[in-house]
Amino acid sequence: MRPRVTILVAALATCGSFAVPAAPAGAAVPLAYRTVQLGIQGTAEAINDRGQVAGQGVFEPGSFHPFLYTGGRFVDLGVLDGGRYESGDAADLNNRGQVVGSSIVTADQEENPAQHAFLRQRGRMTDLGTLGGRYSRASAINERGQVVGTATPARRPGSRRSCGSAAPCAGSPGCGPPPTSTTAGRSSATASFRGRAASTPSSGNGDG
Repeated sequence: MRPRVTILVAALATCGSFAVPAAPAGAAVPLAYRTVQLGIQGTAEAINDRGQVAGQGVFEPGSFHPFLYTGGRFVDLGVLDGGRYESGDAADLNNRGQVVGSSIVTADQEENPAQHAFLRQRGRMTDLGTLGGRYSRASAINERGQVVGTATPARRPGSRRSCGSAAPCAGSPGCGPPPTSTTAGRSSATASFRGRAASTPSSGNGDG
């Protein structure tokens, strides 16, 4: 019997089909793929060993929220700040169902909104803060609950801002490139957010 691999993908508004790779030539045991449409407009970003999927979905017109797909249903993980321009996305999750990503924290500000990394667990979204700047994003979490990501440090008087590759301030006046190294006593654009959190209820549905 050939092993079967199930691929879970979110339905994209601009994509009507999903390309399935062919089995490698000469493979002793070819793999059979099956595509499962999750039934939501959005993007699937990560999947764990339990088959749970995390990503970004559109739950209301113009409202982009991080989601967790578990047990055959979608859970809206909410955002750190609700408002006209609220937005967030999930980047990764572990086998414990802990989800990390980023969310706008100034949802009523249309231009250059502040964005913070978050950790979602046990129905609560935790703001992981920044290194003193306006931007951070959590990109990965391991099985110990340790989180890594990108953040901007505070701007010192007379210095250029370090914005990171995806920072909201990118391209604005006075915005310089992200730092490429870290020395003792200096802030870096890359940091572990573990232990720097202040837990707050999120704007969305609970995940139990």
